[in-house]
Amino acid sequence: AVFEKGDKIALIGANGKGKSTLLRIIAGAEKYDEGMCETGHNVTSTFFAQHQLESLHLGNSILEELQAFAPKHSDTELRGILGCFLFTGDDVFKKIKVLTGGEKSRVALAKSLTADSNFLMLDEPTNHLDIQSVNILIQALQQYEGTFISVSHDRYFLDNVANKIWFIEDEKIKQYPGTYAEFEEWDSKRVKPV
Repeated sequence: AVFEKGDKIALIGANGKGKSTLLRIIAGAEKYDEGMCETGHNVTSTFFAQHQLESLHLGNSILEELQAFAPKHSDTELRGILGCFLFTGDDVFKKIKVLTGGEKSRVALAKSLTADSNFLMLDEPTNHLDIQSVNILIQALQQYEGTFISVSHDRYFLDNVANKIWFIEDEKIKQYPGTYAEFEEWDSKRVKPV
């Protein structure tokens, strides 16, 4: 399977088929025995997974967390990004340790989007998010100019961000060149391998 510049890929499949493992291999976070994973020229990547909520610095304020991660961005830029993730006004001075799981997830996603990367890998990014936050993430990813791949079971999310579907079948990655809704229609009509 090959990523092309501008791809917005949804990696889908039943639980236990290896989606998250594949994402961790692509991110370099997991070893593999066969095959190869080659990064293109000038590709810089950012990996988002739920375990990254645990790596947030609990003593930092939300703004301090982003300042430490993205020092090239001005406070005004960071506050603008945080505003998109529903942290406005004095909210940005809340300590990470007092945030709910959903708020921590929004901070971690904001960090991922402030990274100077052109390739995002997102593992279940809508977990812990309410519908308003999912819509904010959708809007951010629609405006994102780089390439990304996302593992998610959220059909609404996938249908609004993906332009290509990768699915795991017969222990192989197969590709469908279209939206998630188009994939579902195509998939419902085809004869699947046993």
